[in-house]
Amino acid sequence: MLEDYEAVSASTTTLFRYLAWFMNVVGHCLLFSPIIALLKWIPLVGWLLGAVVQIAAYIFSFVWGTFLHFLILGIAWIVYRPLYGLALLAIAGIFGVMMAL
Repeated sequence: MLEDYEAVSASTTTLFRYLAWFMNVVGHCLLFSPIIALLKWIPLVGWLLGAVVQIAAYIFSFVWGTFLHFLILGIAWIVYRPLYGLALLAIAGIFGVMMAL
């Protein structure tokens, strides 16, 4: 009975981690939606400018949301599983360097 509970708990935890990452990325995308809507009001070039900013916002939101997710997860895991925590912090560092370039 306890083994079944542990399996269900592990799968629920994994689901919440993926859901938290997805909501983080979507939330950061939604932060840019008022700016994109304002750019689309510009006559003649607004649709192009809005599309370019929208694609840039999607890319930035993906990289920034993934960076924050790995950073917070790495800090949280450093106490209980230092090797995984350091690996997640290294991945967060890679995403941080990607944003700096």
